[in-house]
Formats: sequence, C-alpha cells, structure tokens
Amino acid sequence: MNEDIFVSVMTSEFIYIPFNDKTDLSIKNLMVKKNELINVKDKIYSPVSGKAYAYTEIPSLNGNAKSLIIENDFLDTMDNTFQVENIYKIDKDKIKSIVGNINSFTLKISFENKYDLKDYYILKDNVLNVLETLNLISETYDMNVSILINKKDTRTYQLLFNYMGTYPNINIIFNTKGETKSIYDVIDIFNIIKNKASRDYIYFTLINKNTLNVVKAKRYSNLKDVLVELKIVTSNLIINNIKQLDNPNFLIDDNISLVVLK
Repeated sequence: MNEDIFVSVMTSEFIYIPFNDKTDLSIKNLMVKKNELINVKDKIYSPVSGKAYAYTEIPSLNGNAKSLIIENDFLDTMDNTFQVENIYKIDKDKIKSIVGNINSFTLKISFENKYDLKDYYILKDNVLNVLETLNLISETYDMNVSILINKKDTRTYQLLFNYMGTYPNINIIFNTKGETKSIYDVIDIFNIIKNKASRDYIYFTLINKNTLNVVKAKRYSNLKDVLVELKIVTSNLIINNIKQLDNPNFLIDDNISLVVLK
C-alpha cells in the first residue's frame, strides 16, 4: 500500500438534506443560506448556500433516504453571527446545557487497523479546538477527561504528546468500559459553544487498488460526485466493510468512514 495522502473535495454541486417527512423541513424560500436550519426535527443545517432544487431519494447506510436537493451556488452566503472570542468566559450553566448532564467524558479516536486514519486527520486539522473543548469540559464539571486511543496508533499518540503538558486534566488512555464520544461530537460541541457555523464536512478513508486516501468531503454530498472530482470511475465498491454497492450514487453522511473500490 502506498503512503496515505489527504485530499479535500469540498466542491460538490448538489447537497442532499435527508428527512423522514416533509413536515420535518423548514424552508423560508427557495434560496437557502449556509448554516440555515433545514431539517428542524433532526437539526440538520445546510452545509452550502444555494437553491432548494427538488426532492429525491438517495441510498444511504440507513436505507434509501428521502432528501431535499440543494444546488450549491458556491457563495457560502450566510447570516452574520457573533462568535464567542473566549470560551472560558461563557457561563458554566450554558456550557452544561450544551454538553449535558455527565459524570465522565471520553473522546475515542478510532483506529481499527493501519488503514483507519480518518480520525487522525480530523484531529490533526482541529487539534487545538478539540483540546480546548475537552479542557473547558474538564473545568466546567471539575473532573478529568480522557482521550481513548489504540496502543498501535502511534501517529495520534505523537500528535497529542506535543500538547499534553498544556492540558494536565486531559488523560490519554488505552481502554475503557465507559461511554465514549466521537471526534465529530467534540467538534460539534466546540462549534455550538463558539457560535460558529455547524460542521459542513466529513472525512472518510478511500482505498482504491494500491492507493489510500483520506478524503474530506462536503457533508450530505453524493459519493458519486466526489469520485468524479477524483477522476475515479467504478461500479463496484464497499462502504464500511458492510454494504456492497454496484453504483456510487450514495449519501455521504457522518456514518461513512471507509470506502473500498474493487
């Protein structure tokens, strides 16, 4: 296997906002702004600005997903929002209303095998935001917090080791029986606390013959469009080692972590 390469494909022309029933949707007008709440029930925000184009169904890991198609205008038009400068000045009750009622907090960095590099790259791109969020949770709840990693995941350990002296209340652990949070969970908490736009991306590992890529793609875009941008043509692929497809027309959401092309 060749050395892994990170690639960003954030230029999808169409976005597919999933919903169960049209009553879940709130569309003020046909022109949608980035970070506009579209699916009110499931709290799904548009990752792009553009035109509410049509309704369709698109295959996903949860079956065929009813979706609102948004045609990306590539302007990222959104309402101006005031971002919190210093998260440590936020009232603790407000932080607790975001994080919830907890007795412990453990972030799990996924690493099932040497090809499972998605979480490492997400952490690498967001390491200070992640650590500041964990540190804020530690101070708010007056407890230590943990980062769970695989002992074989030397990349993540080396990345975190460079910062651990600054965050004495964050522990690196190698096993736990308690509940864990994903790195997406922590980034989403950070964005809410900072009053930033909701996360508009996902990462997944793409294995194509002898090449491994970690791909950053627009959240709720179509896998087919991403592969086209990467100049990849295929009709045989497996998602997360569990779902085999004969067509790359597939919803990219937080559930996708691995795509293997045959």
